[in-house]
Amino acid sequence: MVDYSIAGCFDSVEELLGWVSRTRSDVPVVTKVRTGGSVDVSVETVDEWLDHGRITSASIAFSKDNQAAPLEEFSSGMQIQGKVWPFLVSPDRARSLIGRGYSMVLSGPEAWDPDFRRFASAFTESSLCLLNTMIFVTPRLSTGFFPHRDRDDHVVCVQTVGTKEWRLYDAAPAGWSEHDGDKPAESALTSSVRLGPGDALVIPRGWGHAASAMDEPSIHLSYGLNYVDFGELYRLSLISALRELPKSATVEQTRDTIAEIDAEVRECDRVSLLRDFVARQYRSDGSTLASVLGQE
Repeated sequence: MVDYSIAGCFDSVEELLGWVSRTRSDVPVVTKVRTGGSVDVSVETVDEWLDHGRITSASIAFSKDNQAAPLEEFSSGMQIQGKVWPFLVSPDRARSLIGRGYSMVLSGPEAWDPDFRRFASAFTESSLCLLNTMIFVTPRLSTGFFPHRDRDDHVVCVQTVGTKEWRLYDAAPAGWSEHDGDKPAESALTSSVRLGPGDALVIPRGWGHAASAMDEPSIHLSYGLNYVDFGELYRLSLISALRELPKSATVEQTRDTIAEIDAEVRECDRVSLLRDFVARQYRSDGSTLASVLGQE
């Protein structure tokens, strides 16, 4: 039986994520972390996001016992030019689903919350990791998802409200990818751990896991860390350049394009390019709408 390891307490989520990105543990790790600060999430936080219309249907999903709720059960359509667009989230319908035992999953809070955006920008620049942030709101005595494996290199789960029991299963089989559909069997359960506010669980890529809320509602943050090396950036750049070639491109034109990319790679500042790649989506050039419209 494989068990999880235990690490000491971290002073902040930033410190915990930095430690994970450096150590890259190949077994699950349980630890404690101080959760106060700009990325703490409470029931009141989620209520504010819902009531102020900050969340669109592209950033929210609901699941109960591994069954997703249809979009129409939590959306509130807006009619534009005679067509109904179901991208608005109805706060009342969202709360009704939670009351019926559905877990609410919020993806990418950096899109609407400036504190999360600043956090993500600072972390990705310092760690050179891509970050996938999700927030899970789970009603008491309920389970949103059955045992599964995640594609992220590491997932760091930080409990902020209530208590959740995590069940850990075997590591992914050799050669596993997120596309092969392999799911951990219940018989592969290796350990379980209960997380309360201030507890955290680090799950390496492909480790089977599932979680259930205990006697009170639960909120936890999930940070997916994905490590990027320069080879991946080179591959993406090469693919992008080749796709821009016309269908009639000759072999010589294709070779010239590859040579141009190779020349740029030899001369570039690789660390700066990686830093720009992982943090680009969170950055702003400082301009405002007023300045764009010439009103400043």
